[in-house]
Amino acid sequence: MEKQLITVHVLGIMEQGNEREEIETLSNGYWVRKEDETELFYRETAEESEEEIKTHVFLNRKDDKTECRIVKSGPVNSEMLFINDFETECIYQTPFGEICFEIITSGVEAEWKENELRISLKYTLASNGIPVSEASVTITAKTC
Repeated sequence: MEKQLITVHVLGIMEQGNEREEIETLSNGYWVRKEDETELFYRETAEESEEEIKTHVFLNRKDDKTECRIVKSGPVNSEMLFINDFETECIYQTPFGEICFEIITSGVEAEWKENELRISLKYTLASNGIPVSEASVTITAKTC
């Protein structure tokens, strides 16, 4: 098991109808690399406040397939599971209440380079079976 300090760059793009929103964050954290699993730990600042959100990313490779689970805790809490060509549920807890979404994943890719990991996720968010938005997230982690 190897634990290293990293810089994490996250770019999230959400498209809803003709509207497009990009959210970009840069933080420090660390990763733990195991045989078939990598875990990233970092903190983000919530948009609506200055409070930090702890983010824990699990990346697993099973039978030549990659799964990604993202757990966020703080002023908002969520657990999102991304499995290619699969639908999962996510409960997004905010100070204003809970929102339930379906995540329909169309792409999960992980690319290792020397001292760098790039995770790309493509998915549709739906509510009660009705698509709400198309989204993509790219997480790039580099050793310090």
